[in-house]
Amino acid sequence: MHGIVQAHGGAILVDSAPGCGTTVHLWFPASDQPVASMATERPPLPRGTGARIAVLDDERMIVLVTTRMLERLGYAPTGFTRPAALLDALARTPTAFDAVVTDYTMPELSGADVARRAFELNPDLPVILASGNPPDELMAEAAPYGIREVIGKPVAMETLATVLVKVLRETRTVAA
Repeated sequence: MHGIVQAHGGAILVDSAPGCGTTVHLWFPASDQPVASMATERPPLPRGTGARIAVLDDERMIVLVTTRMLERLGYAPTGFTRPAALLDALARTPTAFDAVVTDYTMPELSGADVARRAFELNPDLPVILASGNPPDELMAEAAPYGIREVIGKPVAMETLATVLVKVLRETRTVAA
């Protein structure tokens, strides 16, 4: 969450006292841009049809938010906060998931490293990498290991919906 707040020019202030609880303040810069009207008609988001999606991020809150978004979009997500846990699940059942959405920057293994190891277990498993600041050469380096898309963080529901439908459609076309 800290990375998301920082990416928007904000700050986090935490007040805590024993026996009194904790208050977390999120501060974001004011904007002089008008707020977009909620009445604006938007086309419906592409929907999933129950595909099993693994979500990996070292920040538990991001996993929670992303899995909730995926549920609302019609997917069956499973969240992981440790790369080893996801890789263990894939080692037990290489076809357990139809796609993986993973953070790029994590303390144990990078998302690219997770994609490489997942590729060894299931070369047909598409990976979507989420990053706040991906290196330019990432796609060229990672495409051979199943990384099909790199999306920006914070991940918008519209982006996730569009990219997942595209990646799953391409994966089914290649497999056919």
